[in-house]
Amino acid sequence: MHSHDFDYQLNECTIRVSFHIDLTTERLIQTITDHMDISQITSNTLEARNKILNKSC
Repeated sequence: MHSHDFDYQLNECTIRVSFHIDLTTERLIQTITDHMDISQITSNTLEARNKILNKSC
């Protein structure tokens, strides 16, 4: 199974998100939040997820 790495700027905090293409949206969000401090999780997380999902695999 191939994994994909993307860098995304969110709340002045660059996070590295690794996920498999068959992960569900919920798991993808969990993957993102696992790499962020709880205080940095905002509504922008949804925007970040959408931009990541829209990237070419």
